[in-house]
Parts: sequence; structure tokens; C-alpha cells
Amino acid sequence: MSGNCVGGVPYEYTDSRGTVVDVAAYEHVVIVTGYDEKNIRYLNNGHLYEIPFYVFLNSWGVLGNMVVYIEYR
Repeated sequence: MSGNCVGGVPYEYTDSRGTVVDVAAYEHVVIVTGYDEKNIRYLNNGHLYEIPFYVFLNSWGVLGNMVVYIEYR
């Protein structure tokens, strides 16, 4: 996710060990809390937002639709 679900431009970053990763300005994680046919709802920095799917998908796609999840066993 880039910014507050805004489009972004990915670029390659090389760290001090030579590892190359894709990054984007204002990259961070949000928590998706729900959706319907047209919109998606998410939690970002303690605030709830609702935006159209196409806006969310554009922002999420900047870094290849990455997901962070926790698996409970």
C-alpha cells in the first residue's frame, strides 16, 4: 500500500549488503476491515476509510499486491 491508498511509483533500492528490493514512497501496511461490490474499507493509523475498489487496487498493485498476514496454529 502506498500513502493513504494513492498511486505510486516503485523503484529498486539496494541496501548496504547488496540486497535489491522494490520500494515506494510512503509505503506501509493498512488493515482491510471489509468490502462490498464497489468499495473497500480499511484501517490506517487508527482511522477508518472507505474508497472505491479501483483506487485500492491501483495503490496495492504498486508493489505487486504484497500481503502481510499472521498464521495462528
